Amino acid sequence: MKKIISLLLVLAFVFSFAACAKTPVDTSTVKVATLQGPTGMGMAYMLKNYDYEVCAGPDEITGKLVSGDFDIAALPTNAAATLYNKTGGKVKLLALNTGCVLYILEKGNSIKSVADLKGKTIYVSGQGSTPEYILDYILEENGLKVGEDVTLDFTYTTHNDLVAFAVSGKADVLLLPEPAVTALLAKNSDMRVALSLEDEWNGGAPIAMGCVAVNTAFLEANPDAVAKFLEDYENSVSLVNDKAKIDDTANTIADLGIVATAGVAKSALPRCNIIFATGDEMKTMMEGFCKVLFDYNPDSIGGKLPDENFYY
Repeated sequence: MKKIISLLLVLAFVFSFAACAKTPVDTSTVKVATLQGPTGMGMAYMLKNYDYEVCAGPDEITGKLVSGDFDIAALPTNAAATLYNKTGGKVKLLALNTGCVLYILEKGNSIKSVADLKGKTIYVSGQGSTPEYILDYILEENGLKVGEDVTLDFTYTTHNDLVAFAVSGKADVLLLPEPAVTALLAKNSDMRVALSLEDEWNGGAPIAMGCVAVNTAFLEANPDAVAKFLEDYENSVSLVNDKAKIDDTANTIADLGIVATAGVAKSALPRCNIIFATGDEMKTMMEGFCKVLFDYNPDSIGGKLPDENFYY
């Protein structure tokens, strides 16, 4: 009788352990979208474990994230805030993944400070987006008024078009993000990086240009999958930022189509400011950056500051 009772206790323990053990998350069913460029680089060592798509611009992502065609997506921070405000909370912020990747380049060696931009025409791609807002803010903080002291030329709508124009030697001063900066420097040796906008920024909070957002309905239905995604993402960012792995990282980024070539990826990585910020750190950074954008142009984040429910 004692043997039977002992056996039953052992079986009860085994079955209770099995019941408590977590079922592994099948990441291959999670639909992830990311962007070409720095916003997507941090995912290099995890994407192939997911159902992923690399997109050329945020317009290819935003609608599908809201509709649920994408579960999780990397996109500009102001786009995530705007989506949250415009859809009544159908997306949430999971993590920040990119700091400032914007640089002023010039043909020559005359620009040493923001003050030296007075009287210049700066070619900028992406009118009505975060790069324009950040540049405008920095110019105004340094006493330069756009349209009077400085002219911004938005003739070229994409970074690639602006790079092509600058390669021809017709642009003296321009604003570009990485990896477009590296692509230009490789093709035009007369150009140099004159200013880092992160170094010139005095907005009271770090610049947070890129983030990862989640479809709220997916988050509520699949909390374990989201937690696993963030664990994988943090590990991937750590590997991407490991200088000893830069060659492997550059090749992986190029193979995924996040950057055109491994050579460009390798040269650009040190200036891409890839980060992983969640929880209170994410909230503090994002609130500060959103406040600057809101004070400058409320429409840049959807007309109002996101409330507490925006943050995972």
